[in-house]
Amino acid sequence: ASRTCCNYPQIFPYGTVKICVKRAPAKANLCYYDCVFNAINICHKSKCNYLKAYDYINWIFPAKHPFIEIYRKAFRKCVSKANDLHSNRLARLKSRGCNPLPEIVYLCVENEMLTQCPMDYWNTWNPQCQHKRDFINNCLGKDIE
Repeated sequence: ASRTCCNYPQIFPYGTVKICVKRAPAKANLCYYDCVFNAINICHKSKCNYLKAYDYINWIFPAKHPFIEIYRKAFRKCVSKANDLHSNRLARLKSRGCNPLPEIVYLCVENEMLTQCPMDYWNTWNPQCQHKRDFINNCLGKDIE
């Protein structure tokens, strides 16, 4: 749904994550993002590393791609916030069997892509997109800076 508002490039193309699609076919499945982030070395065990995300971004996108810097900033912000979550909260989420940090990071990055989307890539025809962006900025983004 986020990509209908901002036409940002897919960060995890199928070829990169096909093994995870087979292991955890439902993308909503917590284990899918755990598998993906471990497969590309962004997360390991209970910690994620934004520098590993930078390496992956540099590998997947051409050098002058307009979304490289947006993705870098998003991963830096989101990985830092996710790594700072209290371990007791994570333990409750982890009881589902997979590390919740990758999914938390992914959802945060997706929100960042919406709020930082360049106007050339923004869907101005759908008023729901602006409502979604406003909600993220006004409600979810307050403590992120």
